[in-house]
Amino acid sequence: MKTLISLTILCLLIPNCLPAQNSFLCKPTGSYLIGTTDIFLTDSARHDKLAPKKNTLRRLYIKAWYPSDNSDGKPVNNYMEHYDTKILLSMYKSLGMNDSLVKVLMSSPTYSFQNLKLSDAQQQYPVLIFSQGYYFGLAELYTSLMENLASHGYIVFSITHPYEQPIVDFPDGYTARMKKKFAALGFLQWVIADKFQFRSAFKPKNQDRMTRRYLRKLKRFDKSMDIWMADNLFFVNYLDSLEMTQPNSIFSNRLNMTQMGSFGQSFGGAVAGQLAYKTQRFKAAANLDCFQFGDIIDNDLNTPFLLIQSQQMPKWAIGNDIIYSNTTSPFYSVMLKNSKHYITSDATMLPVSEVKRAKLIGDIKGPDAIGILNKYLLNFFDYYVKDIAERQMPVGDADENIIYKTRNVNDTNTLR
Repeated sequence: MKTLISLTILCLLIPNCLPAQNSFLCKPTGSYLIGTTDIFLTDSARHDKLAPKKNTLRRLYIKAWYPSDNSDGKPVNNYMEHYDTKILLSMYKSLGMNDSLVKVLMSSPTYSFQNLKLSDAQQQYPVLIFSQGYYFGLAELYTSLMENLASHGYIVFSITHPYEQPIVDFPDGYTARMKKKFAALGFLQWVIADKFQFRSAFKPKNQDRMTRRYLRKLKRFDKSMDIWMADNLFFVNYLDSLEMTQPNSIFSNRLNMTQMGSFGQSFGGAVAGQLAYKTQRFKAAANLDCFQFGDIIDNDLNTPFLLIQSQQMPKWAIGNDIIYSNTTSPFYSVMLKNSKHYITSDATMLPVSEVKRAKLIGDIKGPDAIGILNKYLLNFFDYYVKDIAERQMPVGDADENIIYKTRNVNDTNTLR
């Protein structure tokens, strides 16, 4: 009887996917309407090592999703509506993107509205900072996750890291495009390391040694880590000083900077972990399917951490077991069975054939995956960032779609 009750509660807590008319996205489960706005910043203290011209200052684009109360009669945002069709095709052709699919995506409505008034339900809101995936990452590719969190009262800032992500169009007309050859060096190092450094990785006696050699060989990602970390730290400092430097911003005096979380997808997930370890500014952090680059391997992360992984990269999972082994804070690991790397993005719900979708996300249903991702992210941040005791994370989860593990977690914790 106890098991039956637990299963019933867990099923109820995974929201059904309820697409809007003409939309492929799932309806957010929170009570707030969702506003979005674009932020463009220049770091006057840092030159951009990736920019084509020397002595160019580092510039960033950040997209924000936030809670609102009224749409003010504005039209809903369409998915990827501001991008150039040719750019999307050139970047995502390898993932099965074609002209007709791009047109469908660009005309598909989301659940958010541009430049709404921030909700007055609270004086201040908790802050989540997200780093997108390396090479393929665009802010909109994670709309399902961002909208759901914003609908539950979070202000979510998604950072685009120029030249290592597809494209940024700045207001002054300058366009920062992906440096494909430069980025490809990182993937080449990874392919070589994966083939030669992780041989016999599944033998327990080899795992620690191979993980360390793997980290040492991927120097290209170390360089990206330094740049992305600096981007995040610059943005946090910007938010800290917002009341003085940007008093007319909709976020001025509305951010609870003592309630911050960090998360990211793919390489952005590794950045989120390193950021939490290095700064101690974040109450919780989450890595969505990446090998944890950086120097956490010999240190205590000391921050509640959520790791969500696909089954596509078993060697990443082995390495992460080693890297996070010194963590003494609550640690949660969710592996989605029969899934691939893009499961932690909107690829779960793309309007394509089941065969094409399976090539991106594996043999798992998109609505099930979105439900799992949103459930764990929301409960994790609610409990550790908002301090909502009623949203404790589970010690065990009977969901047949996942492999679930915890460390340093009180056995009395239950998901409610």
